[in-house]
Amino acid sequence: MFKPAKLIVAASAFVFAILPTAGNALDMQGQVLLQTTMAQHIERHMVNGVIPHVVLDDGIVVDLVPTEAHPMILSYGEGYVLCTDFRDPEGRFVNVDFYVAQGEEGFVIFQMEIDNRAPLHALMEQGKVKKIGG
Repeated sequence: MFKPAKLIVAASAFVFAILPTAGNALDMQGQVLLQTTMAQHIERHMVNGVIPHVVLDDGIVVDLVPTEAHPMILSYGEGYVLCTDFRDPEGRFVNVDFYVAQGEEGFVIFQMEIDNRAPLHALMEQGKVKKIGG
């Protein structure tokens, strides 16, 4: 079963170990808060330990289980993009991208793209989304 505290600790460890702080306005505390926001968002949207996802092409509901937060944080204008791997019932990896804005009360996830990486790649190719620190 998914353990949000474990994801938060793992995400924080990845952030501290991998992400540089130079070259962007996001300090280490902000990076940890972003990863924590994502973990809390996942936890709040879980139903009996999974994230139900409707595949709109055929209407099938697929239960996704979060497995690993990616340490990379991308900048997008004034906001950010984070990613997590999920697994479907057959054990296949499913990418989930989280679009995040800074609100008065902290970070807010305003959009989640499930198994839809093409728009993010297009934004990266246009130079609108960039890897922080690299």
